[in-house]
Amino acid sequence: MSSFLNKILPNIPDKLFRYRKIDEGGHILDSFKQGTISVCKAKCFSDKYDSMMYVDVNKELDKMRDSSKLALQRVINDIKNQNPQIQADKASRVCYYLEQGMSEQQIIEILLDEIISKSLNGFIQGLKQREARFRDSERTARIGWFTESVQSKFMWDTYAGGYRGFALEYNLREFFIRCLENYIPAYVFPVIYTNERPDLTLDESNSYVYSKLKDEGKVYLLEPLRPFLDMNLLSAHKPFLYKDKEEYGHEREWRLLYYDKASTADFMELPDQGCLKAIYYGPDIKQEDYEKLHSIASRKRINEYRVSIDDNSRKYSLKVSPLK
Repeated sequence: MSSFLNKILPNIPDKLFRYRKIDEGGHILDSFKQGTISVCKAKCFSDKYDSMMYVDVNKELDKMRDSSKLALQRVINDIKNQNPQIQADKASRVCYYLEQGMSEQQIIEILLDEIISKSLNGFIQGLKQREARFRDSERTARIGWFTESVQSKFMWDTYAGGYRGFALEYNLREFFIRCLENYIPAYVFPVIYTNERPDLTLDESNSYVYSKLKDEGKVYLLEPLRPFLDMNLLSAHKPFLYKDKEEYGHEREWRLLYYDKASTADFMELPDQGCLKAIYYGPDIKQEDYEKLHSIASRKRINEYRVSIDDNSRKYSLKVSPLK
């Protein structure tokens, strides 16, 4: 196991919870019965910024301008030094402008505008479109969300059908280990709450250049560039793990990321690897729903709890009681 995974594993809480509502189609009930964890693409979430990264195109444009200027200056120097390896098409253009009496700086600016209009603008446009690629791509991670508390009134109200649903307790550390043992491409990470989207400008620029060269069949250029195109270890996961601190910081979320490049489905069901430990019934769950869930929980032999308002306390916290 890599040192990276060794750092993540001990920090996964023993208990993580998933709030569930009773849906009309019965899909959530079926998932519980079949022992699966539902995961979906980020575009299926209501948060339009979920898994959206930030790419600073102006920063990359400035870098491209600077590198292009240096390249054009080298062409001019090669002409002056009569370098026999200079490319004829570039030399002829520069020579033409020199004959017109233009300065080196003027020539560089003219050629730079031509380069930008033909190639750099396409690069910038392609780079900006990548901001949503982890969210909208056909082959991207599917996400399952979990939280650290089963006593969050906001979570019960928002994600468990207004207290009428239930919550499931998982040991995702066990889940993660079993996925590693069975070569299942699933990972567990905490969500990082910030005031800004993650800036993946360098990673996305490197990745874009790499993919363009590969698509154009310029494989011979890839190897020399590889040291500059190395991806950050977390760059493939990063966009999924950042959320708006002001809007969602109270959720204390952890995410299960599952990768299946062979499938384009928005929703998938993963076996829970036997890591489901308990069920918690909401304060306002209907009796018929409770009976269905209780029957399944009994067969699974998992612990059962009731969540309710604590009438014997002035505090706003919810009470959790073992089901007898």
